[in-house]
Amino acid sequence: KVTNDSLIPADIRTLVMKRGSRFKVSVPSLTLGPGEVANLKLDAFLDDTQPFKDELVLVVTEGGQVKVPLTAKGTGTTVWTDQFDLSTQPRVDMGLPFSSR
Repeated sequence: KVTNDSLIPADIRTLVMKRGSRFKVSVPSLTLGPGEVANLKLDAFLDDTQPFKDELVLVVTEGGQVKVPLTAKGTGTTVWTDQFDLSTQPRVDMGLPFSSR
């Protein structure tokens, strides 16, 4: 949630710091009127069971930057496939997958 607590409109750019980040913000820029509140959607694409870290930066035109640390950890297994429809093929034998557990 982003709030403009000033008395003038605020132009804001959003960006995630790391190139190739596992995090993606839904809105690259927005303008908030005085006292206006907006929700930002942040997606995390976690394809491994390790922790991921990054930083969300809100760049306010003529107002500086707000930095928000991002941390998430993937769960489950890193083995996946999009080649099978499990409703028609209820059993898939992938052999012995290597996993972190």
